Amino acid sequence: MKNLLYILGLIILFLANACEKNIDWETKELPVMLVVEGSFTNEYKKHEVKLSLSAEYFYNKPTPHVSGAILSITDGKNVYNMIENPAGSGSYETVDSLAGVAGSTYTLNIHLSEPVNNATDYYASGQLIQGLEIDSLITALYENPLFNMDSEMDSLILIAVTIGQDPEDINNYYEMNLYNEGELIHDTIDEVYITNDNEGINGNIINSFLFFEQFDEGNTVTLEMISVEKAYFDFVATSQKLANQSFDPFDMSGPPANAVGNIEGAEAIGFFKVGYVSRASAVASYPEQEKE
Repeated sequence: MKNLLYILGLIILFLANACEKNIDWETKELPVMLVVEGSFTNEYKKHEVKLSLSAEYFYNKPTPHVSGAILSITDGKNVYNMIENPAGSGSYETVDSLAGVAGSTYTLNIHLSEPVNNATDYYASGQLIQGLEIDSLITALYENPLFNMDSEMDSLILIAVTIGQDPEDINNYYEMNLYNEGELIHDTIDEVYITNDNEGINGNIINSFLFFEQFDEGNTVTLEMISVEKAYFDFVATSQKLANQSFDPFDMSGPPANAVGNIEGAEAIGFFKVGYVSRASAVASYPEQEKE
């Protein structure tokens, strides 16, 4: 027992001394790379692409924007030019509003005014895959039974019921977004909901989805479902595992590698997402039995 106490004392002393010292973290230097964030959908609007540069792990400023580039999107027949708006922001949008067509493949072309890691030309392609159409949406609020037990979940549970038709002959992958009063609830990739039609959606007309989110009675709830390519589904899934460190420690293959984007032409980070969007809105309310 005395030996155990002695060992524990040494450990505590070591930790106390370590806390008083500044630790110099040595990080591996990686080349600066282009970062691409953008999407093209069936929505009639001006579609946006953002360009920036990668930064070191401990970089505590906004990542630098890439300005002055020439961007365009093509479907093989038509070319849709993009302009930087506002100037110097690194944010580019199509000159005109337009809507993608299901079944078509769209390619983003990027030409930089100055090379990044000795490269100036990049491209990415994606197919716009037909997804389900949401015909109507019903929401029901329920009190979270675990809320008073130090639960990290929100106090209300939202159940969204969609009525639509998922194409049976297509293996679809979906990104699902929730909006509260028009505001997107989760806007980072590590919190995005993703699923596929093998999980009960395929061919079904009525689908129920359970979300642990905070809504108040009377709030306008919007559910957005985006049919995406499997490559984007895998990109998001891997990014979330890396961000949350949710890999199996007993998996002999080890943790997942970096998330693989679809930017080609030179080494780059990010994804040009092509997706089919459908959304519907409803007013959040409690079921009649919950009000009594």
